[in-house]
Amino acid sequence: KQLTKLSIEGCQIDDITPLSRLRKLRELHIADNNIRDVSILENLPYLTSLTLKGNPIRDMTPIHKLCQQNPKLKLDIDLQD
Repeated sequence: KQLTKLSIEGCQIDDITPLSRLRKLRELHIADNNIRDVSILENLPYLTSLTLKGNPIRDMTPIHKLCQQNPKLKLDIDLQD
């Protein structure tokens, strides 16, 4: 059995690369961290809920791709300068 829900909000995380092995994740809540690179999110095809607000994300392309793959994805994000 694999993990399907994970919440690691406000934990000063800056690298989410290890999450790429959690391919069955459905809910991922990683708000209020220091995450800049979200490219691994493209490898999580079963996500139905994703919380990213409060992170200084550099490139939104992986999030756009994820939304195209899963139009029903519930996304909570804010855009920071």
